[in-house]
Amino acid sequence: MLILRTSGLIGAVSLLLLLSGCLNVGISSLQIEITDLSVLRQFCDLALQSSYEIRVTWHVQGGMPPLTVLISYRTPEGLTQTFGPFSWPEQQDFTMLVDSYEGESLLVQALVQDKDGIQKEAKRQLRLRPCASLPPMKPFIIIVPARGTAVQEYLTIEATMTNTLGVPLVAKALIATGCTVEHSQPTLPLVLEPHESKRIQINLRCPEGGATWRLGVEIALTP
Repeated sequence: MLILRTSGLIGAVSLLLLLSGCLNVGISSLQIEITDLSVLRQFCDLALQSSYEIRVTWHVQGGMPPLTVLISYRTPEGLTQTFGPFSWPEQQDFTMLVDSYEGESLLVQALVQDKDGIQKEAKRQLRLRPCASLPPMKPFIIIVPARGTAVQEYLTIEATMTNTLGVPLVAKALIATGCTVEHSQPTLPLVLEPHESKRIQINLRCPEGGATWRLGVEIALTP
């Protein structure tokens, strides 16, 4: 049992300070840590640009709920992107796509904010292997059929576009090597959910006399 003996103004002030300390027991300072930062998959294109599927895992201690977390990265080229906010502890990890030509070090930051507006951050670097050291891997979006021979000036083809990743992607634009994309149905940009496939119809305009065409796609992460 705690026995308090106070007298006069000094005793009253001492009692208030003691009670204030008791009320703050158990409320620790806000802290955040990046517990895991790893490359799940790496993809290479013909220009030796590397794209990385990276998972970030974080842990938060203390603070006044609700707690929110922002995840951001900075590439060696100076490109930055921010994701979130994510609610803690409901979400404790996130998988993101990062494009980089250099394949050097990626700086990742986790920023947490509590109910009172107090913020803390954690930073961690990840070494990225350059694309030149790896064999080409399958692309983010597979288009079947992806190639063929045009025997007329205007050519209409049907194809299936598949997102091979576990995160949503946006097919921004179709690219035709050897021919020009005149129109596509559905129109782009087109959101593809994780591992989703969609049928598309593409109208190509090709040089007279026949041409060998190949389809590609420009992609982006969903907002």
